[in-house]
Amino acid sequence: MKCFVKSLRYAIDGLCYVYKNQRNFRIQLFLGLCVIILGGYLNIKIMEWIVLVFVIAMVLVLELVNSVLEKVVDLVEPKMHHYVQIVKDVFAGCVLVFAIASIIIGVLIFLPYLVLL
Repeated sequence: MKCFVKSLRYAIDGLCYVYKNQRNFRIQLFLGLCVIILGGYLNIKIMEWIVLVFVIAMVLVLELVNSVLEKVVDLVEPKMHHYVQIVKDVFAGCVLVFAIASIIIGVLIFLPYLVLL
């Protein structure tokens, strides 16, 4: 049990670090909370909740992985090498693609509810 509590503490420390140091993570977390509030207000169906929770989690996870990747690349190549910038930009592009897809999914889920208001 001690190991589990220790690992949980490390995970929470990592989330706190990213929250404090990564503006995009804070924005995405805020938007995810807004989506959850809107879903509760509109009383969406269980399958829609499953999709929304998964999509919100994936955007946040991709942002966390992007933060890790940036730190590792900086550690391996402290000077801004051309390839380092490419690696960072491509992974940021991955996050952007999924964020855009999540917006489309959100619109597809919420639009029928909002039209009925």
